[in-house]
Amino acid sequence: MTHLFERTSDVSGPSPVIKASAPGRVEILGNHTDYNGGTVVGAAIDLRLRVAVRGRDDDRIRMASTSTPSRFETTLSTYRDDDGPDWTKYTLGVADELMMYAGGGTGTGFDLLVDSDVPSGAGVSSSAALELATGLALNALWDLNVDLNALIRLAHRAENRYVGVPCGLLDQAVCGAGRQDALVVVDASEDRIDTVPFPGETRLVLCSSHVRRSLAHSMYETRYSECRDAHSAVSRLVPGLGALADLHPFDTAVYGPALDPVLRRRADHVVAEEDRVTRFLDLLRSVDGSTGSLAAAGELMTASHRSSQTLFENSCPELDFLVDRFIEQPGVLGCRLTGAGWGGAVVAWIDGRFDESSLAAVTEAYAEQFDAQADARFVRPSDGARLD
Repeated sequence: MTHLFERTSDVSGPSPVIKASAPGRVEILGNHTDYNGGTVVGAAIDLRLRVAVRGRDDDRIRMASTSTPSRFETTLSTYRDDDGPDWTKYTLGVADELMMYAGGGTGTGFDLLVDSDVPSGAGVSSSAALELATGLALNALWDLNVDLNALIRLAHRAENRYVGVPCGLLDQAVCGAGRQDALVVVDASEDRIDTVPFPGETRLVLCSSHVRRSLAHSMYETRYSECRDAHSAVSRLVPGLGALADLHPFDTAVYGPALDPVLRRRADHVVAEEDRVTRFLDLLRSVDGSTGSLAAAGELMTASHRSSQTLFENSCPELDFLVDRFIEQPGVLGCRLTGAGWGGAVVAWIDGRFDESSLAAVTEAYAEQFDAQADARFVRPSDGARLD
């Protein structure tokens, strides 16, 4: 971790270095429900992305990452037109939103250095972690006094408007509002972010496939459009329908035959997923906290993945293989893809029966099947974005 701050010679200017960090996240349940007006459950994890920022006495913006030797330079007046590496769009998008918040500009450039333990392209929101850490640091640098809740939504707008990904609020909310030993619940219908305790006798395993994905150039936008089309079609049959996730499973059974087959599969997934989230949270909040309740909650996670396989069609053979191998192991309560899908990672929810040998059995089977390595690690719910 310290090598980030040993490189402060790369961050030059008259003001002190400001340090901030944000975690990656896993999505526990609620796949593609956030932008459909539903509820998502996630967890910030104990892998963090860090930034060091220093103000300048001119309008230059210089950005670098410890993961690459290159450096990108632009200015406050040209950053929207200058073409930099993809990761710089997330930092510049947040800077752009903050400058609009400040009334059109701050008058000071900055140098920014990034160091990360959060794997990119693995479906654990390295982009949202970068947005939140950058936002906190620039907010402090420019003395804007934007609170964390507002910063979460500002980062979300940056990804929608500047980066061009029509994502929901899940990633920024979980990376921003995460808490140690708690799950984050994002209710898009009421724009509310809550937490629920994470059962202390359980853990999570994050297992990344060797298939990377990029939201801006993936099937994400296609699914987003299909869900909008499904909502529009059902709205003609159900007047006053607010969002696709507002439907009851009974509604899709009744009105589904009137939909295009592809749109029906998308609607069936979203509506059933919202129902799974409701039941999952009821089980976690149950008074007894029994093993039976946890097992039932875990089964909902695995059912979510099966829905992604067959209805939303956002999984891939590598993720399906990992889920199949995990749920064969004793101590796995549930397993599913995490994030948008089409590659990336799965998250397994485990109890004390699952150990290192269990994990080795999964990764060795993956290596034999695909002649590639799956990167697996134990993780726990962690605190969200903060100034360091």
